[in-house]
Amino acid sequence: EKRGTAGEKRLTDADWDVLERLLRNVNRSRCTILETMAFCLDKSDWAIEITECITESLTIMETEMDLKIARLHVVSDILHNTASSRPAAWAYRREFERSLPDIFEHWNLVISREESRLAADKAREHVSRLLHIWEDWGLFGPQYVRGLEAALMVGVKRLRSLAAKGDNSREPPWLEPKLADWRRQHFSQLEKMCRTRGLRSSTSHLEGTKELPLEDARKEWLIDRLVCYELHAHEKEQARQASSGNAAAMLTNKLSRGFSDDLDGEAIECGIDGFPLDETELDGEPFSFDGDVASIVQLARFTPDAGSGRYLGDGPVGGPGATAAGAFSVLGSLPLLQAQEQAQAEAASADEVVGVVLSTVDGAGAQVKPGAAADRRADDDARSDESDEILDISRPDASPPASVEVQAPVPG
Repeated sequence: EKRGTAGEKRLTDADWDVLERLLRNVNRSRCTILETMAFCLDKSDWAIEITECITESLTIMETEMDLKIARLHVVSDILHNTASSRPAAWAYRREFERSLPDIFEHWNLVISREESRLAADKAREHVSRLLHIWEDWGLFGPQYVRGLEAALMVGVKRLRSLAAKGDNSREPPWLEPKLADWRRQHFSQLEKMCRTRGLRSSTSHLEGTKELPLEDARKEWLIDRLVCYELHAHEKEQARQASSGNAAAMLTNKLSRGFSDDLDGEAIECGIDGFPLDETELDGEPFSFDGDVASIVQLARFTPDAGSGRYLGDGPVGGPGATAAGAFSVLGSLPLLQAQEQAQAEAASADEVVGVVLSTVDGAGAQVKPGAAADRRADDDARSDESDEILDISRPDASPPASVEVQAPVPG
């Protein structure tokens, strides 16, 4: 009885009956696999006995392959949940790591005895996919998973029996240096190598004979499994190199046959500079102003922000004469038609020449003479210099206008 380790408790008779019933009735449906896995995790303190029971159910020769695969799925779910918070759940991983090499070596014998080759290949492929899933999950090391796969796919055969029959297929020349090295080592070192590679490593069941001492028997038994591992690894490496070589050969053939005549691709129909354009396409389509655009352009010539060219934006925005509302204050203050008429009226009045000579009367009713009116106008001009209201409308390069005397009526 195992003591001092996690999962060492003993199952009761009732728990044994429940476990056997679950393993007997499990199939590939999710509900049955989940029920069995949940029971095992709830009883993780009894992990050692549960693992031994499951291992025994997976190594019975008479059990159908479909039932064994369903039980293997239960093992997979248990291993996937060994990192859960269940107490002693991790013990399942430790125990199954010891028993899985025995299970997969047994499965090679069972599958090889299948009458249907199609069923045997299907079972191997199914279990191999499950092993790859374990490797992706990181449950075990890559060497350990490859050892389980080697035991399943290649199987173990005794080199002594094959040599007696004259069969040296398991001792190829590339493996002779490793065989010589293994035979020089102690069997305890070979046990460690088998344990890390997912191979059976326990030799306690072996016994020596007169022809073969116990130590040599253990050594040969372990070497048979190491040879199985190396043969499978060599086959996988050869397949990988063959696939890469075939891909390289296909690429070389494609380059030599498919691209030799048309290396640069299809010829370009036009020249490097492209297709020539017609002269009619250089100027493009004529641009036409509608009535609104023409009116806006005409009105922009009379805004306060227009410069010397009398166009909007020609002068500095916000300079002398600019309105507080900005360059578009005139456009926004009046409707378009009214603003245009006002601008035209101001332009017409700017071309007129007006000369006005005012004559008036003084406060006593006496008539003021033109000379006195001129003096009065001079005084008014002097006072107007102090104000900002200046009226100076004149035509450049024109003769002085004729004086017009306007006599204000004398109050009767």
